[in-house]
Amino acid sequence: MALYLMIGFDRHPHQMALRDSIRQQHRDYVLANNSKIRMAGAMMDDNGNQYGTMIVFDAESADEVWNWIRKEPFYCAGVYETMAVRKWNLVIGAIAEVVK
Repeated sequence: MALYLMIGFDRHPHQMALRDSIRQQHRDYVLANNSKIRMAGAMMDDNGNQYGTMIVFDAESADEVWNWIRKEPFYCAGVYETMAVRKWNLVIGAIAEVVK
């Protein structure tokens, strides 16, 4: 297993109305499929609007993460303008010892 970072940036300037309309579906999907998630959170602008998402997965491959993403409601609805999945090496920080 390895850590993979998923970063999704919303279409400019943000997609709050769309996010709000499917937020419950998103939360239901994440909670029902969270066995590989190690941390997740929203990226916020200075006005409190979410403009993206970051999730850290403990997965076998980037393909496994992409398979999860392709079923995620925000992704399916076109919230994100760009999406990236990258292998991530956690080196320093309070959670580093928990992961090792």
